[in-house]
Amino acid sequence: MFKSPENDSLVSAVFDSSPIGIQIIDLETGMREKINQTACVLLGDTKDNLMAKSVFEDCTWLGKDKFLFVIERLKENKTLKNHIVQFENHQGNELTISYDISEFKYRSKRLVTVSMNDVTEQHYLLKNISDTANLIFSDDDTSFFDNVTLKIAELFEAAHVFIGLNNFDDGLKMKTVSYCCYNQIIENFTYNLKHTPCANIVKDINGNACYVYQDVQTLFPKDSFFIEKKIKSYIGMPIFDINKKTIGGLILLFTKDINKNTYWEDLLKIFSGKISSELKHLTLHNTHYEAQQHLKLYSEQAPLALFKWDLGFNLLECNQSAISMLNYTEDELKQCDFISALVPINEQKRVNKTCSDLLVNEGGEHGFNSLIKQNGNIILTEWHNSLIKDDSGAAIGVISIVKDITQERQQLKRLAQKETEKREIINAIIDAVITINSKGIILSVNAATEKMFGYSVDELLGENIKLLMPKSTAVKHDTYLENYLQTKEAQIIGIGRKVIAIKKNGQEFPIYLGIAELSPDENNNIRYVGTCHDLSLFTEQQNKLQRIQKMDALGKLTGGIAHDFNNLLGIVSGFGELLELKLGQDPKLSKYCRQIITASERGSELTRKLLDFSKQESKKSTVCNINDLLTATQGMIAKTLTVLVTVNYTLADDLWCSTIDISAFDDVILNLCINAKHAMSNGGLLSISTQNVTLSAIEAERYNLTAGDFVSLTITDNGCGMNDKVKRQIFEPFYTTKGDEGTGLGLSQVYGFITSSQGSIYVYSETNMGTSINIYLPRSKPKESKNVLSKNVLSKSKYISLKGKENILVVDDEFSLGLLAKTILENEGYTVFQTSSGEDALFCLTAHNIDLIISDVIMPKTTGYQLIEKVRALDINIPIILATGFDGYINISKGNYSDIPIISKPYTSYELLTQTRMSLDSKKIEN
Repeated sequence: MFKSPENDSLVSAVFDSSPIGIQIIDLETGMREKINQTACVLLGDTKDNLMAKSVFEDCTWLGKDKFLFVIERLKENKTLKNHIVQFENHQGNELTISYDISEFKYRSKRLVTVSMNDVTEQHYLLKNISDTANLIFSDDDTSFFDNVTLKIAELFEAAHVFIGLNNFDDGLKMKTVSYCCYNQIIENFTYNLKHTPCANIVKDINGNACYVYQDVQTLFPKDSFFIEKKIKSYIGMPIFDINKKTIGGLILLFTKDINKNTYWEDLLKIFSGKISSELKHLTLHNTHYEAQQHLKLYSEQAPLALFKWDLGFNLLECNQSAISMLNYTEDELKQCDFISALVPINEQKRVNKTCSDLLVNEGGEHGFNSLIKQNGNIILTEWHNSLIKDDSGAAIGVISIVKDITQERQQLKRLAQKETEKREIINAIIDAVITINSKGIILSVNAATEKMFGYSVDELLGENIKLLMPKSTAVKHDTYLENYLQTKEAQIIGIGRKVIAIKKNGQEFPIYLGIAELSPDENNNIRYVGTCHDLSLFTEQQNKLQRIQKMDALGKLTGGIAHDFNNLLGIVSGFGELLELKLGQDPKLSKYCRQIITASERGSELTRKLLDFSKQESKKSTVCNINDLLTATQGMIAKTLTVLVTVNYTLADDLWCSTIDISAFDDVILNLCINAKHAMSNGGLLSISTQNVTLSAIEAERYNLTAGDFVSLTITDNGCGMNDKVKRQIFEPFYTTKGDEGTGLGLSQVYGFITSSQGSIYVYSETNMGTSINIYLPRSKPKESKNVLSKNVLSKSKYISLKGKENILVVDDEFSLGLLAKTILENEGYTVFQTSSGEDALFCLTAHNIDLIISDVIMPKTTGYQLIEKVRALDINIPIILATGFDGYINISKGNYSDIPIISKPYTSYELLTQTRMSLDSKKIEN
């Protein structure tokens, strides 16, 4: 019944766990439609038995006559509030129950909701307070104390109860005025206080009870009375005189262990207060005045508000707690019409009815209503009302015990608010949260579920969870659930794992699924809650990282191979040039030699492209405006693309500068344009545009950049496009879609350029639609480039002689390359010392007068840069030239050696000789 798609689970949980008994009964048949566990406990029978019986046949819970009365009242008002009934349940327990009954219709049925609140303890307390109050009117002083001890022994099931007064001569003994032993009044005795808990009682000034729940003999092993009477537990309450001085104690002794009851201390305070009052009454010669003072003292000590009324509900008296609660004086309360003045108008009719019901024994014993304080604040109060009767049983007045429950209700509201906040928090969670039953039917979802899967709440509730799974997973789901229910062997529940989910539009996406088993509902049905974390973005970033790592690994691999191959080419081309010089008189052989040199140059260009792919930073970077470079290459691009392709330029005004390798940039543009031409075999449109962009942290993260200013270059064609597989591989060296016509190095060179420029490249392509390539280059401020050599020397470099007589040290771990450099330099008159390691070079420096060092960069043990540091440490002012075919390693340290000239391998004889002469002459100019 009462299914609500959104709150069914919550309502059922609240219904079953409610501390108030709840029944829903069909008025026509008397059968129970629903009953919670609390109601079953109160009625003293099982849920199955109670659901099988008609309340007309089994009237234990109310009584047939009372039930008919309830029906008649429901016909009049549809509701019945705070109806108090005392009955004996099926287990023989006597209970006092407050009923709230209301009628409603559901699907043409006439139903009533019956709420059952157990007020047995409250009525038991009221009865005992009333019984205790009657003791104060005892004419016989002796019988009063005897009645008190007997009553206390009965109420608390104590083996021994006595009221003792201190011996003020020595303060070491207590003499009883009444002693009850096993519910019998016996002769009084004198009790030695030393080494007993009573010694603490007579010293107490706050009126606090002393409890020892068990093992009292262990705590007070010298108390012979405890040992003799086999006492196990103890309760002591101080007794005061008129000056609130401790004059004795009310002592309860037990031969069993005890547990503290909620109302024990209040009752004991009442008893001790009454005993104190009676002792005062005796001191003042049993006068009526003293008896009234005793009652007043009791009233003032009560922690709850106390009102005493006549049968017309005119206030006769109230206690201090009542005055404090309402902030009125007692006279002001007596003089006003209590209901009209202190009860809100909208509640006055109900309160008047409560008063009427109480006088005719038809309810009114317990209720809730608001009261208006003197300052206008409204408080919520709980009332326990009872008739005051004379000896004949006739009502002579009413007494009300009232508790301010405003704070309690506020706490309940706060709890309800917290529950609301919990639901709001669940809806605020970015992960989808879904609950299902044991058959996989969706019971509830949060807002994130709608966003993640594309379904509305109404579309999901009541559907099977398989709706959100691919078919390959969905077919296994029922079997998995059945297996788990039978074996409790979990594959996901309590573990979690990555799975594939499916959206409403059919798109599959990865999620991390965590499932936990909830407690069963009221029908003992198993429920599960699952959280789904969308891994789409994480997977995309992970794939990007893997691609970057892959490209980095390829770069290092190709760079290493290219470096070694470059050395070989350097040997071939260098000795080829030397051989060509020797064969100048033989044209035929010179022609063969030229072919060798040309082939080595082509190989050198190939390795340069590989090295461009592998390097992280260009050593030839210049701050420039790429619009100028694009404008300069327009003619070359137009000729390359032919008239079949129309090129459209959209170049931004005031474009920011970037730091790039200009020659490499020209190659990049040419490679991208050629690729676009191949994608437009029948012609098409190629668009080249530039713009200034500022990327936020979120935008930059997409391109693996840091937030900031960038120059954006976009090249778009309307060609055949690429599928995802091709897009993932286009930057890999030697990967090509052109078959034998392509080298597979064009786009790898583009990737190397972008990496060395600290930029990023993003490719978007759709098959049969076209491709758009976006390049982001960091913004740079324009600055003048710095040359290692002075302009004066550079301007004369074409005219200087390449010959020389200086001593030169060549350092290269590749012997053939070192020999090549040595041969070239010696042919021009230089004296050359060749070594293959940094250590040998340092030894040679100490043995010979060296004018110039030419060193390889990458060598075992000591690199070219480390050799520079060691030379500098010797404080020798010698010019140094570095030769390398691989930038990937030297860029790590390059910043500290910007004044060191570098020549690229393989170098020609002219390049080596020119740089050698310029470095030597530069030293002379500086000197």
